[in-house]
Amino acid sequence: MRELSYATYLDKTLGCWIGKSLGGIIGAPFEGHKIRGEMTADNCWPKEIAPNDDLDIQVVWLEALEERGPLLTQADLTDIWRDRCWYNFAEYGAFLYNVQRGIHPPLSGRFNNEFYRESMGCPIRAEIWGAICPGAPEVAAEYAQLDGELDHIDNSVWAERFWAAALAEAYFAATLEEALSAGVSVIPEESAIAQIYYEVNSLLEAHSDWRRVWLELIRRYGNRDGSKVQINFGFTLLSLYIGDRDLKRTLVAAINCGWDSDCTAATAGALVGALRGAKELPEDWKKRMGSVLTCDVAVKHKNAPLDQFAGDTCKVGLETIITRTLPVKITGVPRALMDEVERLIRNRPTPSPIALSVSYPAGPVLYPDKTSLVNIHVYNDLKTPCFGEMEIMAPEGVKVKPNTISLAVPAKASSEFKIEACYKSKPETVWDKNLFSVRLQAGDITQDFSFGLTGSRLWRVYGPYWDAWDTTRFSECPYRNDRIISHPVHIQGCQEMLVHEHARLDRQYLNEAELIKGELQEEAPFLVEIGEDFLHHDDLGGFLGESCYYLTREIVSSEERNCAVSLGSTGPVAAWWDGKEVLRADNVESHFLTEHQFGVRLDSNPHRLVVKCLRLADLFQFSLHFIKENIPGDRTVGVSYFLDCTGNRL
Repeated sequence: MRELSYATYLDKTLGCWIGKSLGGIIGAPFEGHKIRGEMTADNCWPKEIAPNDDLDIQVVWLEALEERGPLLTQADLTDIWRDRCWYNFAEYGAFLYNVQRGIHPPLSGRFNNEFYRESMGCPIRAEIWGAICPGAPEVAAEYAQLDGELDHIDNSVWAERFWAAALAEAYFAATLEEALSAGVSVIPEESAIAQIYYEVNSLLEAHSDWRRVWLELIRRYGNRDGSKVQINFGFTLLSLYIGDRDLKRTLVAAINCGWDSDCTAATAGALVGALRGAKELPEDWKKRMGSVLTCDVAVKHKNAPLDQFAGDTCKVGLETIITRTLPVKITGVPRALMDEVERLIRNRPTPSPIALSVSYPAGPVLYPDKTSLVNIHVYNDLKTPCFGEMEIMAPEGVKVKPNTISLAVPAKASSEFKIEACYKSKPETVWDKNLFSVRLQAGDITQDFSFGLTGSRLWRVYGPYWDAWDTTRFSECPYRNDRIISHPVHIQGCQEMLVHEHARLDRQYLNEAELIKGELQEEAPFLVEIGEDFLHHDDLGGFLGESCYYLTREIVSSEERNCAVSLGSTGPVAAWWDGKEVLRADNVESHFLTEHQFGVRLDSNPHRLVVKCLRLADLFQFSLHFIKENIPGDRTVGVSYFLDCTGNRL
């Protein structure tokens, strides 16, 4: 049993939130600067203090803990986010897009989230879990994983576990290294996050100049995306070691490392603040920042004084220590506060002893012409077996088999029930969102649940097409014509043609004027059915080489609205919407979701989309999303900026 005085608990918690706030303030102007800086404590302060998602989402999580209690679940976090956290872009948008379609955590962080799923959005919100679990890093890490899996996977989740555990240990740690050791103890030893932790230590032993360590980290983990977790985790560690528990030096080091500097500075600042406590943090910066939260979410603590926010965090922590039976004793708690905590515990509703979840053996996708498998898991926390009935209701036009299931779940155990879902007949439209309702009745217990299947994306694909020679240099095939038939290596300028094809965006490989009106069956298109909004070379078959493909879809919508079609491609691309060219770009670049955009009007009428894309290297990546025009939109609720009202007309 570890003992901590309430005065110390409160001071360190306030120090954590001051450090977090200052780090976000100092780091924000330098976010995305992928350069090594030479800023100092004298010239790094911004002109304006702006809100930051690094802190804001944790303000939401405190409210979730206050309302739902320390036994909150991923479903609770999801509900609270959707109810009052407007952050709806990047990985946040992917998470919301999934849960709006009934795809729950932890799958919500993995599915259709290819670009963002190992980014910084969840490591930056680790502190709340450490702050409510002082001296219990393993439990803090459990909370962090519940949180991180909403919108991330693997290394991002390990990083959040690391920082939550380190923060929890900071309440008792005498040194920075003690806190960090607690962090690495709660993540897989084989993970990249653990590897980076040990590498940073080794690099600092080998090199006295932090710039050399910075260079080595860039060489190993540098990423074109400034928000990727691995390089930023390394820079957070590096700034902590450079700062050596000095807040100003730590934050300046973080912004000088670059990349996602508001995140790295805020995370490092929070840990230093917890290690030192609020009283030991620099008075001039505390005064300059002010004593009130700078927050952009519509919750109770939006404009709360920092000391009140810290006090409310500690109140939740006291409840967590008792409810979770943590091996920590907080001494000297004011009697009135302890009475309030005990009253909260008494009044918390008893969690339902029956819980449900789903898994998808072949993915959460509904196809027009085949069956989708869903496993429904029923968890029984009763000391007696659970007997009852479960009814599954499908959306219009879809059937489930069986739709009624008799239950017999052993005591303190779980059972899995398999169902199949498919269309009753071949549908006219495959909709993106397909929600199923479940009602479980067992004695006097009624449990309602919902899950979803996303409609498959149906691409008709034409190709591959290619030129067997460089048509920009030769008007006819230089090694096979009326005058000569030869191996390409014997023709000047043709040697590379043995191992390369050629493709051009300005060259029509089929009758484009007809294709934008309708399908060309003489070209024998093939169908690609996928559940996600990303296409890779493997999805297009086994052909390897420079080539051109044409992709077509017929899009409808259950809502009338304007939106942006957001397209990413590793090669040159052109697009037509309802017969009109809306995009032409010769870029050859790395993949990003919003590299190209054009506006369209959606309604119930089918709109023909044709995309011409070139594959100019072995790697090919392509994505297409429908995104709201008014981003971020309503700042009071969480609704994804990805649209879920579209459908694919067959």
